[in-house]
Amino acid sequence: MWMSVLRRATVARAVPTRKGSFSAGNAIALDFHHSQELVFWSDVTLDRIMKANLNGSNVEEVVSTGLESPGGLAIDWIHDKLYWTDSGTSRIEVANLDGTHRKVLLWRSMEKPRAIALHPIEGKIYWTDWGNTPRIEYANMDGSNRRVIADTHLFWPNGLTIDYAGRRMYWVDAKHHVIERADLDGQNRKAVISQGLPHPFAITVFEDSLYWTDWHTKSINSANKFTGKNQEIIRNKLHFPMDIHTLHPQRQPAAEKNRCGSNNGGCSHLCLPSNKTYTCACPTGFKKVDNYNCAESLDKFLLFARRTDIRRISFDTEDKSDDVIPLADVRNAVALDWDAQEEYIYWTDVTTDSINRAKWDATKQEIVVDTSLESPAGLAIDWLTSKLYWTDAGTDRIEVSNTDGSMRTVLIWENLDRPRDIVVDPLGRNMYWTDWGASPKIERAGMDASNRIVIISSNLTWPNGLAIDYQTERLYWADAGMKTIEYGNFDGSDRKVLIGTQLPHPFGLTLHEDRIYWTDWQSKSIQSADKLTGLDRSTLAENLENLMDIHMFHRHRSSVQTPCHVNNGGCSHLCLLAPLPKGFSCSCPTGINLKADGRTCSDGMSSFLIFARRTDIRMVSLDIPYFADVVLAVNGSMKNTIAIGVDSKEGKAYWSDSTLKRISRAYINGTEYEEVISTGLMTTDGLAVDSVGRKIYWTDTGTNRIEVANLNGTMRKVLIWQHLDSPRAIALYHEMGYMYWTDWGEHAKLERASMDGSDRVVLISNNLGWPNGLAIDKAGSQLLWADAHTEHPYGLTLLGPHIYWTDWQSRSIQRADKVTGGNTITVRGNLPGLMDIQAVDRQRPLGFNKCGRANGGCSHLCLPTPNGTSCACPTGILLKDDGRSCDDSPETYLLFSNRVSVRRISLDTTDYTDVHVPIPELHNVISLDYDSVEGKVYYTDVTLDVIRRANLNGSGMETVIGQGLKTTDGLAVDWVARNMYWTDTGRNTIEVARMDGSSRKVLINNSLDEPRAIAVFPSKGYLFWTDWGHVAKIERAHLDGSERKILINTDLGWPNGLTLDYDTRRIFWVDAHLDRIESSDLDGKLRHILVSTVSHPFALTQLSRGSSALTPLFHLSQQERWIYWTDWQTKSIQRVDKHTGRSKETVLANVEGLMDIIVVSPQRQSGTNHCGVNNGGCSHLCFAKTNSFVCACPDEPDGRPCSTSFVPTPAVRGHASTPSPNKIPKSATNKPNAAAPVVNCTDKMLTLEGCNLVTATQGASLHISYVIGGALTILIILILIAVFIIYRHKKSKFADPGVSNLTYSNPSYRTSTQEVKIETVQKPPIYNQLRYKKEVSNENSYGKEKIKIVEGIYLLSSEELYWEDLKQIKPSRGGLHVCMKTDTVSIQASSGSLDDTETEQLLREEQSECSSLNTAPAVTPERHSALPDTGWAQPCKPSTESEV
Repeated sequence: MWMSVLRRATVARAVPTRKGSFSAGNAIALDFHHSQELVFWSDVTLDRIMKANLNGSNVEEVVSTGLESPGGLAIDWIHDKLYWTDSGTSRIEVANLDGTHRKVLLWRSMEKPRAIALHPIEGKIYWTDWGNTPRIEYANMDGSNRRVIADTHLFWPNGLTIDYAGRRMYWVDAKHHVIERADLDGQNRKAVISQGLPHPFAITVFEDSLYWTDWHTKSINSANKFTGKNQEIIRNKLHFPMDIHTLHPQRQPAAEKNRCGSNNGGCSHLCLPSNKTYTCACPTGFKKVDNYNCAESLDKFLLFARRTDIRRISFDTEDKSDDVIPLADVRNAVALDWDAQEEYIYWTDVTTDSINRAKWDATKQEIVVDTSLESPAGLAIDWLTSKLYWTDAGTDRIEVSNTDGSMRTVLIWENLDRPRDIVVDPLGRNMYWTDWGASPKIERAGMDASNRIVIISSNLTWPNGLAIDYQTERLYWADAGMKTIEYGNFDGSDRKVLIGTQLPHPFGLTLHEDRIYWTDWQSKSIQSADKLTGLDRSTLAENLENLMDIHMFHRHRSSVQTPCHVNNGGCSHLCLLAPLPKGFSCSCPTGINLKADGRTCSDGMSSFLIFARRTDIRMVSLDIPYFADVVLAVNGSMKNTIAIGVDSKEGKAYWSDSTLKRISRAYINGTEYEEVISTGLMTTDGLAVDSVGRKIYWTDTGTNRIEVANLNGTMRKVLIWQHLDSPRAIALYHEMGYMYWTDWGEHAKLERASMDGSDRVVLISNNLGWPNGLAIDKAGSQLLWADAHTEHPYGLTLLGPHIYWTDWQSRSIQRADKVTGGNTITVRGNLPGLMDIQAVDRQRPLGFNKCGRANGGCSHLCLPTPNGTSCACPTGILLKDDGRSCDDSPETYLLFSNRVSVRRISLDTTDYTDVHVPIPELHNVISLDYDSVEGKVYYTDVTLDVIRRANLNGSGMETVIGQGLKTTDGLAVDWVARNMYWTDTGRNTIEVARMDGSSRKVLINNSLDEPRAIAVFPSKGYLFWTDWGHVAKIERAHLDGSERKILINTDLGWPNGLTLDYDTRRIFWVDAHLDRIESSDLDGKLRHILVSTVSHPFALTQLSRGSSALTPLFHLSQQERWIYWTDWQTKSIQRVDKHTGRSKETVLANVEGLMDIIVVSPQRQSGTNHCGVNNGGCSHLCFAKTNSFVCACPDEPDGRPCSTSFVPTPAVRGHASTPSPNKIPKSATNKPNAAAPVVNCTDKMLTLEGCNLVTATQGASLHISYVIGGALTILIILILIAVFIIYRHKKSKFADPGVSNLTYSNPSYRTSTQEVKIETVQKPPIYNQLRYKKEVSNENSYGKEKIKIVEGIYLLSSEELYWEDLKQIKPSRGGLHVCMKTDTVSIQASSGSLDDTETEQLLREEQSECSSLNTAPAVTPERHSALPDTGWAQPCKPSTESEV
């Protein structure tokens, strides 16, 4: 036996030895369905009825609308029905178990129904009512034969239960502190317990015992059901115990038969038991067409809005009970209308500022209009031409569109002051609206806005609802200030008061047949009266809060033929009805002019403003006599749009988004949306389109760069990267070959350079605050800029005699005379989130393109200069000596990964800009290597558990190893033998395969703990790797895994990255625990600390020749002197002189998730070995050794004969060299021949015909001077190392635990999207051994080898101390928070906030050292000042920009 009890937030199950629970919100009532193993409960906070499996799984909403206080719940386990009481709506309702076919069962003479119990065997329903007349009642389960069981000596009858075996009912009364019982017909009433019951709430029965919950004692209690004795406490210390049930088959006994049988009793909808038979019933509002079937639709119903829901009262049935239409996300519904032909209902929402529609049964819900609305208070449907009209009390406009929201245009924009309701008369072709501004009035105009006149202007205060009586040709209106309902003729004549008493605050108004209906805010009711006399008043519904508009939906609207029905009246866009004799007129979407023919619209705006508003882009036409903003309807998301530009030639808009970190474009009609730049951007504050030269320029205040690219994003180049602090606006003057930009960093300035980045000069550097917008007045030969230091202008543009700018403080677009600055007007107001703005005149000639002929003779970029043009190459590529052409890629560059991308940094140029390699489907890239023979990059992805390869242009991506991997940390390519090696720290193996993934073989699988980095020395035949396990070490073996040797196993912490210097024959590695970079010779001797203080290095690389010949130091190039590494703590790539450890520099900063890094160079992968030609004659795997090689077979046979000996081939004389990485041969790999007799191949047998060795490109012997110089150098190094070792051994092996260090654990690669958080804490002993296994525990406990993640923070510890400490960290939400008062630095930003350093500076002057900055844009536009009738308007939500 289980006991189910509700405790507000949980459903709990209790038995003598076991208990359990699951979350249930703010639950009140509870019941279960034993055979289906379901539990149901009501939630009075969410006003929902929920269900779940008894084990707590599959939680679902059953009923989610139209509930106010569902306090009782009962399950008919025989006929599978759900019954509930609602004391808020004063109803008892029934539905199927899934919530369908919902019906109001009992509503008359109901006050506050509470507990409910069913006896489906008898077909009876029982309930308590604790209203003004407390009582207990019962009825048949179809609602018939209702009877009062008890109505005396009751006050708060709460719980109710039925003893099916004893044929009795029990209830509790919380006021009288009693538990009573009676027969099922109410006879033999008796008190069972009358003492010791402080506040009983719910009750249940099982066998001979009663169980009840008590609010006062917070307990579950039991007693004998006959005597009330043997009382005991079952459970106590419960927080608000609510309903209780005994979960046992005896509580839901089986019936002899299901009255409805297997075919639902033949009923089309509901089959409800009734005494010994059953009744077919219909959902609320639907009429029965016969004894079994219900109508499929409603013919007539009263539709009304109640802010958060829209309801209907069916006139097809007699009960007239209101039913909630189950619409989603109704926040503040005000105006309504309907279209019976399409069966749509329409409503406005003044919280979401949208116009919506759905079918009358709530299907096909959609947003029709959701832009440029501020307070859409009135709505009307022209059912003849399918047009939608609305008023906006915020923008003071009347607009029209098609019913789907398309072809929207402004009809009236002048002399409106808070227009409210609107109605249309398509038969008379006029529209009417109320205006309750400073001079209240009712106006009329043609439906095309023609013939506008005021028809009523006296004795009006707050004219609200309007209604048209087409039969009597009268106009009705309600005035909430005058407290009247009046009517008059269509011209305002013959005005009369219909109802002038008992109208506290009428709002909505509608007419149907001979009745008038209205809503009243103060009386909270819907009332009706005779439309001619105002008499025979009646109340349809009462106690309804927040009543708004009201309409009668019916299917008998008049239909006549109109001129717009034939070929849309000949109009290209909108055909609007107009008063006779004209009949109709053509109109164009907002901002577009109608041509002289009066039928056709222009192709688009020719002169307009276009501006960014963070989450959208809008345009204001300058071709028309009013200013109305139109949203650029692109099929792409916008999160934080900042900068904007327009290509006047093609009519395309370009914009930057600093949250999505991309530059996009689309035509100004919203079509052909595409991303132009999607990588390498941080905060693109400025953007300018060179419509003449066909280029796009932008500034990035995050990377402090100015870049240029073709309009499609190709041939991208960094123009300026030095001495930029916070570049913002940028402007171009193609004819002069100049670009200008503002910089509002620490030393604000305004600069100019040629459009190729040369000849840079500072124009202004004093008396500047925060220079924002920038515009060039070519006619006046002057430069204009906006400075936001005092007010807050942001974007600036110029067109004709005017300047236009966006202002954060006033949240508006302003216009002024460009010469005097006078005649300032507000173009558009109430626009929070305003950013950049551009003025465009597409009729103005573009001018001469300096690069127009043959691209200026350039192979790639042609850029204007004051003296002509210059050729340029994409970022990282040098211009050839001819000054015109470029290579396709740099010669020497860094290649690195940061989990979700692979990037390159050219070492041929000095800007060190990272360029994304466009490889698709990257999830969690860790290790990299490059094959210069085929020009492919190889990489591991530990989320997908694959090794893949691709070309450097992103093409040809393929998986080479796709199975049997766990966590591949290290990867190395043997470019000579055409093999690849990798470490797998999940399987603790080192494996090898051919470059295409074939011939896979495990080389080493013992005595490995956490193998990470791996490197190969093909010309020497060596394999090196690091292991950061329990005993950290660096090892070496031959390429076949033989002759394994530990090189270093002392004074190591976390040896991460590993690289080989083929020139000096030394190993370099980084230690992320000891925070240093070290090196040794190939035997682990002559160990030397190169850099003793690095933060958290991960991977490192260097440029050195891959041959076996030793190169003197003084023969090394400038590029070869550096060693590069990635650093997690500084989030940067750094370099240092590998010979001295000095000249430390940051190559690239601010890169999250940095992982592996390699140098790609023609010199890096040179040299040869015995496997260099024809795979050494081996059939599968060839492994070179120092002076020989071996053949090997894969672990899994591939169907080809395999031999561990070489295959004799004709001798090849001469030398074999490795191709340049930019020249890819057509054949990837030489294919081996068939197997042949075994011959042992060593250096001594090279004269044999079948034994071929490709000699090195450089001589094997050394010049004597090299030997002497090298010996002296080594001697000096040995002396220095000896001194350092003596000093080092005096210190402890690891850092003093008392010293506070920036500490990292090595990574959990599985969590690819979370940042590694940095905490300034001590390094506990547990961090000395890193475990980042990818296995996920199925249990709630966390062992030593498991990872705990709290809000993106990794913790790896068996000690709960560290776990509890991290749980105290509270992540910030929705903004940027920086606190520098503690040792812990935590910086987090929401994806929706603007990474705006300027805003941070604004607040810095006013906030304390530990500051909080929230830069999320405001959502709700500011409303007009409050008047008594603005009850639907929500409180203002201030904009962050204006607060700044």
